[in-house]
Amino acid sequence: MWTTYFHGPQKAWAEETGYADGMEFILHHLGALHYAEFVRPYKICNPHVEVVARDEGELSAREYRSPWGVLTELRKGPRLVQHRVRSPRDLRILIEMWKRDEVMTLPERFHQAQKIGHGRWPVVISAGPSPVQRLIQVDMSVEDFWYAMADYPHLMEEAFDVYQTTMRKIYEIITRFPADGFCEDENTSTTLISPTAYRRYSLPHIRQYAEAVHRAGKRLVVHMCGHLRGLVPIFPETGMDGIDCLTPPPVGDCEFRYAFEHMPARFFCTGRFGSSLWYGRSRKEILANLAACLPHDIYREHTFVLGVTGDGLRDISLSNIQLLRDCIAEYERRG
Repeated sequence: MWTTYFHGPQKAWAEETGYADGMEFILHHLGALHYAEFVRPYKICNPHVEVVARDEGELSAREYRSPWGVLTELRKGPRLVQHRVRSPRDLRILIEMWKRDEVMTLPERFHQAQKIGHGRWPVVISAGPSPVQRLIQVDMSVEDFWYAMADYPHLMEEAFDVYQTTMRKIYEIITRFPADGFCEDENTSTTLISPTAYRRYSLPHIRQYAEAVHRAGKRLVVHMCGHLRGLVPIFPETGMDGIDCLTPPPVGDCEFRYAFEHMPARFFCTGRFGSSLWYGRSRKEILANLAACLPHDIYREHTFVLGVTGDGLRDISLSNIQLLRDCIAEYERRG
């Protein structure tokens, strides 16, 4: 089984081959899966915070105005070049904002996703990220995050607890929906957090989500990219049931077999086959890369889906994706 993570080129491929849309092309021309339809039937609102955006030359500024102070971030296109939290004062303002966060249920999002996908592919509710990932990815730079953990750890821990209070409300809401499964959106990696820090700060939050999902009789997959080898031995303690986009060498550092050896018997995963392994490559190169990262017993003996990623590429030719399809089929026949 294999699936695709593309954002853009499917429409052109569908037009070129006569399919109604990109989804039909993926399913019927490539013979790949639509892994899941991910939906968030909620949003976080805060009536005490006003968001004001303005352009500053090549940059765009966004101010978060509140009774406790103003936080400002700067972006260049989609990229943050200045995060909103850069000092203890900023973090205290953010904590006060988070204390007033409200969760609004949006059931129509779920019902729409279920109407389209029911019986065709899984409808999976996503939530997250957890507090550590939220601060690293959104509110602070990685550098500032770890300076703060060294300089004012108690304030950081207060922020974790306040944000997780909101996440628990979200878990309670979303697990009432009859979803096929649930997903935690993380970008965990040992390039961001050490195993020791993960066990102390991230693991309890992931476990709370897993416990809520298991009470609902469903399973939790956690999306992760990057260097996970040092974290995998800890993951069983979270209660997670699967990993989405487990990345082997040479981009990541965790072989698929290593993960299956450490995780419980019912563990499942999508294993990443990144664009550097197939984009612009010859048939011989693609087959060699498949052989290097995907032993045949992995997809035969485990619940495993090969996740082919486009990694933001928008100029992938139809012939390239067709060659990849043919190589995957040939590799399976050889096994």
